[in-house]
Amino acid sequence: MEATKAAQRMLTVRIARGTGEGDFKTYEVPWRENQTVLDVVTEVQRRIDPTLSYRYACRVGVCGSCAMTVNGSHAGHAARTSAAWKRMA
Repeated sequence: MEATKAAQRMLTVRIARGTGEGDFKTYEVPWRENQTVLDVVTEVQRRIDPTLSYRYACRVGVCGSCAMTVNGSHAGHAARTSAAWKRMA
C-alpha cells in the first residue's frame, strides 16, 4: 500500500531554459524516495521534454560536471537527494 501512495506523489520543479535571462518551465515528475536532483532532471528529459539538455559524468558528485543552482544558490552536485535540496530552500 505504501508503494502505491509514493507512486501517486508528484514533485513540481522549475527548470531554467536558455542562457542568461532564459525562461523557467515547470514540470511535474513522480516523487520517488531517495531520488537525486539529477534523477529528476533526467526524468524530465526522458519522459516529458526531450529538448532539455544538461551535462553529467560520474553521477556521484566526484567530477563536478553536474553542479547546478538549486533554489537560487549554487549548491554543489546534483547527485544529492532531492530531499536534501528541499532543506536548502
